[in-house]
Amino acid sequence: MLIKRTIQDYVEDYDGGLHTYEIKWNSKKKVVTPKKWKDNYPIG
Repeated sequence: MLIKRTIQDYVEDYDGGLHTYEIKWNSKKKVVTPKKWKDNYPIG
């Protein structure tokens, strides 16, 4: 069985500096959004 895991690096240039991010995901992992995030950034 082959499980594909992907890592992506992301770079932004703003506010006079470089900001880097590493994004990892697995298509079989369930994503849970923290309650605090949902409370502060409601949809709609």
